[in-house]
Amino acid sequence: MSAAAGVTSVNGARLSGGPTPAPGLPPVARGFLLEVVRYASEGDGRAVPVRVPRVFDGSRDALREIRAQVRGSEVFDMAARDIARVNAELASGRRVALGLLDAGMPVGFTVSLENGTVAEWSVRPVRLLVLPAPHVRRHTPQPTGQ
Repeated sequence: MSAAAGVTSVNGARLSGGPTPAPGLPPVARGFLLEVVRYASEGDGRAVPVRVPRVFDGSRDALREIRAQVRGSEVFDMAARDIARVNAELASGRRVALGLLDAGMPVGFTVSLENGTVAEWSVRPVRLLVLPAPHVRRHTPQPTGQ
């Protein structure tokens, strides 16, 4: 994918944008960053990351991962009633969330669970530098004289 028209900043580095990157600069791709955090209670202001943030190629993939985490209840050890309720809420807001993400807007999903924990998933569009993997020469040991 190419950068949007105008100047794009990625991790503080200013890149000239346009349909094609400037000569010598790596291309800029679009991704969707998924972050999952937990709060001990509704009044707790300290978010504790539950998983390492992950970048997906498409908005649908990021939302699909949220549903997979909820169905598996692996992230928050949810009760069966919580799983059913959260899945229903996710299904009802899916179309709106996809539209917002594809328009470049972030979305979030927060739910209070039966055990008092607050679970929060957030997805936001990000721009990524596409860097080629460095070429690594493999050293093949030469047999030594016997």
